[in-house]
Amino acid sequence: MYYQQDRGCLNIELVGCFDDDSAQKLVDLLKKNAKGTSIVFVRTDRITEFRPSGLTSFHDGLAILKDLCYRLVFTGKEANKLAPAWTGCF
Repeated sequence: MYYQQDRGCLNIELVGCFDDDSAQKLVDLLKKNAKGTSIVFVRTDRITEFRPSGLTSFHDGLAILKDLCYRLVFTGKEANKLAPAWTGCF
């Protein structure tokens, strides 16, 4: 996972297998770095595999992020797998 924060925007690129550990790292990264951001892009093009437990862990972890959830934008070929049903993806 790589990330860059610039001018109120947080860009996160996920790489490799998305499992429980990846899900927890993503939630932790969002909790730590998303304060003061207006939008968070989660890029999924470099994910090679999804583990169902990782998706469940990530979606469960979104609850603790509160209003940040509404600033998440999922992009890339795997966006529809990672994004919760109520968010948009491109």
